[in-house]
Amino acid sequence: MTKFTKLMTLLFCAGVLAACVTENNPSVATMPETGMPRLTGEAISVAKLTPALTGKGLAMQPIPDSRAAAIARFCSGGAEALVLTSAFTDAETDSCVAAGGHWSAVNADGMPAWLAPNFKSNFDTFNSL
Repeated sequence: MTKFTKLMTLLFCAGVLAACVTENNPSVATMPETGMPRLTGEAISVAKLTPALTGKGLAMQPIPDSRAAAIARFCSGGAEALVLTSAFTDAETDSCVAAGGHWSAVNADGMPAWLAPNFKSNFDTFNSL
């Protein structure tokens, strides 16, 4: 009976640890089936940045939206990059982190942009605009 109890305790602990690991993983954007990374943000910013990136050899699927909707999409893993006309407010930063958002901030063509963790390989393309 003791071996059974020890085994059950071990399995229980392993399950708890697995749940902790799963819950603490940052949200990472997953590219759509097309393989084209998604760029979301305010319409004016997306319209300005999309051709600049294409000119640098990085084609992205533009997803213009309102500021709040674009931030929510990016922070929940629905886009690989976010571009806005101005930087996050403190409240926007807090809500993005609460939604699981993690990012690298860059300056893209004079506008603040944020890149998802799985999209860091394109940091130089954004920063050199």
